Amino acid sequence: MVGTSKKIAIIYATQTGQAKTIAETINDEAITNGFEPVLYDISQFSRKRLLNEITDPAVFVCSTTGDGEVPESALRCYNSLKRLEAESNQDFFKNFNYALLGLGDTNYTQFCNGAKLFNQKFQQLGAHCFYGPSWADDGTGLDVEVEPFIEGLWDALDKFFRNAKKHTNQTVQINTDQLSNELNKLSIVNPDLSGQLSVPEYVENHLKI
Repeated sequence: MVGTSKKIAIIYATQTGQAKTIAETINDEAITNGFEPVLYDISQFSRKRLLNEITDPAVFVCSTTGDGEVPESALRCYNSLKRLEAESNQDFFKNFNYALLGLGDTNYTQFCNGAKLFNQKFQQLGAHCFYGPSWADDGTGLDVEVEPFIEGLWDALDKFFRNAKKHTNQTVQINTDQLSNELNKLSIVNPDLSGQLSVPEYVENHLKI
């Protein structure tokens, strides 16, 4: 859930340690840029734990291994996503918002396929990619893509939080308007209620929030 803080999750799926190193760099720079990051190894997560614990926007850094496969540390999570997709749970991850940086090597045929497989499953399950995806090539130098990705990430996150706050304010206004309409209906049924309570007073006295 997005609140007034700027909490973010940084998740890495690594085979040789490169994705972890980059995720740690993002974590350090996030603090410098005023965010509140929490760093996770994807091996910690099943699909349910990923969904239940990662309620803030996530930055996902994922490498590729073998013949275009997800890292071994990510297999449990990825396989659980595959089962969800097979069960046609198209909106299971509808509240999951992520930025994606994939690592690969164009010297291999399945370039960045580990990250692309995750991206495909996230999309099929209703998640929203608010930044990226970006594909970094170890064949030409990861930094060619990694550095611009990190530089642009902070503006993308700021925009995400602004939009989330705007959406929250609009939702509150809609709910307040609906409550006001209900109070007006009550005043018609019972004129003695008319003018007695404002919407905030009614909420405080009757809804106890």
